[in-house]
Amino acid sequence: MNKFRNTKILVIFLVFVNLFFAAEKEISQKPVLLLIHPHPYQIKAFDYFLDNGIIDVPNLKIRAVYYSKADYNVESINSFIKKKEYDFIETVEISGLLSPDNLFKENELTSDFKKLFQNSDGAFFLGGADLPPEVYKHKTSLLTNISTPYRHYFEISFLFHLLGSSQNRSHSPFLQENPEYIINGFCLGMQTINVAAGGSMYQDIPSEIYGIQYVEDVLNQENDKQHRNYYRHFGLEPDLTWGNLHRIKFTGDFFSKSLDINGDNTPFVYSSHHQAVKDIAQDCQIAALSIDGKVIEAITHKKYPYVLGVQFHPEKLSIYTNKKNNYQIKPEGKTYSLNSLMKKQGGYQLHLKFWNYFSRIIR
Repeated sequence: MNKFRNTKILVIFLVFVNLFFAAEKEISQKPVLLLIHPHPYQIKAFDYFLDNGIIDVPNLKIRAVYYSKADYNVESINSFIKKKEYDFIETVEISGLLSPDNLFKENELTSDFKKLFQNSDGAFFLGGADLPPEVYKHKTSLLTNISTPYRHYFEISFLFHLLGSSQNRSHSPFLQENPEYIINGFCLGMQTINVAAGGSMYQDIPSEIYGIQYVEDVLNQENDKQHRNYYRHFGLEPDLTWGNLHRIKFTGDFFSKSLDINGDNTPFVYSSHHQAVKDIAQDCQIAALSIDGKVIEAITHKKYPYVLGVQFHPEKLSIYTNKKNNYQIKPEGKTYSLNSLMKKQGGYQLHLKFWNYFSRIIR
């Protein structure tokens, strides 16, 4: 009888152990995405994407990563996350010394970069202010506004560690360990991928690409040559949108193969930038251009299949919601719903397919 009872206890114990390790395995298999320096409104957007199935990864865990010297109040962001009860996201703050002299080599943050990489499945690099030209060895234009240098130092060095760079070929990129690691860059994020990998930048599209010096002359150009809303320069209505809707065209076969988009399509995207990729990094390639072929709109990596940078903003929340008219281009002009405009002008499906693609590759 005792032998039977002991056997029964042993069986129950083994079942418990198996269930425990199965649960541990399930927890460890949850995909983890890094958001590098997100603002609260971007965190809100990802909550909406997850709640509404735009990102179809129900168990996705997000880590918001901040550099201590960058201009972010992490305590305030934590309070925002707690107030909104966003249980899918946590913050990580990284400290250490970064300067233009040590970005493309091992530095005080190298071990932190490694831990971030090894404990995640992908990283998103988001939009922001102008890159410091010093990091791509150019002089600084009078039209360049450097307002967040330490943010850029962190993101450039992190991407250098992830991807490698022609600035230092002796470094072994982290992605050699996991070539299917996901890296997406939006707007500034795409530019940072290119600069970190060894490329350079146009510091101002109107003056350097089109030879234009004045706002009025930019506004007289075709809409597809305007990459942000230049009516904001007049300061008449502060609520005007920052961005402009314009078309892009695809090169190569990345978008047709990965996102199932007809390569002949010229969808509209939401852009807000005055700088652009100039010399593309040796390890990167062009995946989309402006309609006139003068502005690079998307890049991919030659070695790593899930590295993608786009010059537009697929993360802009109002593309996907139709609650109110919140897109006004001209002073005293008509106000539109960005969602309805995207659907009417043929860009909405591109954005949905982007998130569908991301959902597939991170699951």
